[in-house]
Amino acid sequence: MTKSASTKSETNFEFERARLDFEREKWQAEHALRREEINLKSEELNRSRWVNPLVIAVFAAAVAALGNAGVTLISSYRQSELERERAALTQKVNLEESRSTLKLEQTKSEAARILEVVKTNDPDKAAANLKFLIEVGLIVDARDQIQAYLDKRQPGQGVSLPTSVVDISRPLIPDVIQGLMGKPAREFIAVGRGKEQVPAHSPIPELFLAALNGAADTYKHGVISTVDIHVYLLDRVLQIPDIHMTPQMGGLPNPTFSEGTFLFRINPASTTERRGLGVPTSDDPLRHGHALLVGNAHYIAWPQLDDVPLQLDELEKGLKNHFDTVDAVKDLETEQLRQKINGFLRTYGNDRNARLFIYYAGQGYSEIIPERNEIRGYITGIDTPAIDGTKQAYDTARPKAISMAEIRGPLEDVPAKSILMVFDSAFAGTIFSMR
Repeated sequence: MTKSASTKSETNFEFERARLDFEREKWQAEHALRREEINLKSEELNRSRWVNPLVIAVFAAAVAALGNAGVTLISSYRQSELERERAALTQKVNLEESRSTLKLEQTKSEAARILEVVKTNDPDKAAANLKFLIEVGLIVDARDQIQAYLDKRQPGQGVSLPTSVVDISRPLIPDVIQGLMGKPAREFIAVGRGKEQVPAHSPIPELFLAALNGAADTYKHGVISTVDIHVYLLDRVLQIPDIHMTPQMGGLPNPTFSEGTFLFRINPASTTERRGLGVPTSDDPLRHGHALLVGNAHYIAWPQLDDVPLQLDELEKGLKNHFDTVDAVKDLETEQLRQKINGFLRTYGNDRNARLFIYYAGQGYSEIIPERNEIRGYITGIDTPAIDGTKQAYDTARPKAISMAEIRGPLEDVPAKSILMVFDSAFAGTIFSMR
């Protein structure tokens, strides 16, 4: 090979190697550029996920939902707190009202006792009677003043009032009874005011039977009215320690029922019938009629009232001399209770001369209706949900309870002459305050 050929060959080799080096550098540069481009697109893609309108909308909706949930939770908690505070305040106000009422009634009862015992026409006898009332604890509020009066009083001097000269110790004749029963009556006795509760062992059944056995027959007529029973219950209940309830009596506001009254014949062993007047015949209207006694004791969600069944049995026995039928039923669910009362009124209330008596013992409760400025009372079945003072509890219990408005409605519709209802349950006095 010649020198010129060898030189040419070397030149070509160098050129080829330079070209390859250039291509390699170009490829490396393009590769680096491609990698940078991929990284940039990846970053852009990651950013676009968070700035995408759909992603933003979903995120905003999630934040809003969490915010609403938080607001709802806080509102619910505050509402519960307000309900509890309102329930506590209502209970406190009710207690203060009950105490004030009890104090007033006790003062009135004391005044009536004092007035009665000085009706002797004899100052010494009146003083002895006053001393007796102080010794047995029947005078409390005016104890110091009366004791001071007795200490300073001279024999033969002092306060006394004339006794009555009217002979009222005689039985009412049938014509008078017929006159009293001649007009329709719709009357109620409630063991307490609209805001008062009833103890588990209610004194009402025992006192009611005592009234029928003559304890309420102040004038020895041999017949007592709803008013007589109420006065007796009020006097006796207010003397029981640690019981804060004030028996109430009233009727429907309809003037049609304002002139009649419900009467009971005193049981023979306790009246002037023992003095040769004889036991009333079967024609005596006060020995006829129908009675429904309801006692709910064994509740699902409320405290048990274990004394109610026995009290109902005693009441059933005591009323058999006063009515043709006495139906005593126990532990009814709400719908059964509703059907029982309405069925009783439909069955016997269609008789225009009917004399009907309904007694309910069980749990009761009241509900404040702010928009109507009303305290609404209810009686319950054994399946009525319990009340804890919250709106949710009231909403749940309401369909499974019977309001006083629902009870009063049918009483105006039935033609029966005389109807008396006795409620031995808490908050029963709302029967008089409802609109």
